[in-house]
Amino acid sequence: QARELFLAQGYAAVSMQQIADAVGVNKATLYHYFRDKQALFIAVMVEQGKQMNAAVAAALAAGETLQEKLQSVAQTILDMQHSDFGRLSSDMHLHVSEEGRAEVYARCGVPWAQISDVLRDAAARGKVRAIDPDFASRAFFGMIISQRWQRIKLGVESYPEEDLARSLADLLLQGILPTSSDASTPAAAADQPGTPA
Repeated sequence: QARELFLAQGYAAVSMQQIADAVGVNKATLYHYFRDKQALFIAVMVEQGKQMNAAVAAALAAGETLQEKLQSVAQTILDMQHSDFGRLSSDMHLHVSEEGRAEVYARCGVPWAQISDVLRDAAARGKVRAIDPDFASRAFFGMIISQRWQRIKLGVESYPEEDLARSLADLLLQGILPTSSDASTPAAAADQPGTPA
């Protein structure tokens, strides 16, 4: 019931009394299980976090190559922009203390940990250069989330999510420097810093 109310009205607008009424208990009973609204919201977010981790695991399993795995993860997270997770996650970052957010991650894990494992394995097999897989996975996750927030904030729909997911995976794996074959094309040469437009 708390989850449904948080989704419908947002964290700030929901009271413990509303939640107690929805469940059919008195407010004292609710406080017996949760010290305050933030603690109840944290419990909701832990469940949502577990669902997200399961979605990321499924996305990684769906890809054959590293590129496909990362693209699948990006697509999955971008698809969540209109989902319950997106709304609740936004409220968590706006209304829950840093300690509360840390508790959520401690109880359900950080969503980029599985990406770290995939990158660590790829580095061990020589598929990517020696990198800090935790840093790279956090950076990749951050790129996805920033694009998700942009799309929510601005309603940007002109760039299809599948193309955006591919571009994000490409950016992590290829960077922004031209490859030797790109450098020989006129378009790539025109994009070099200091080249007149």
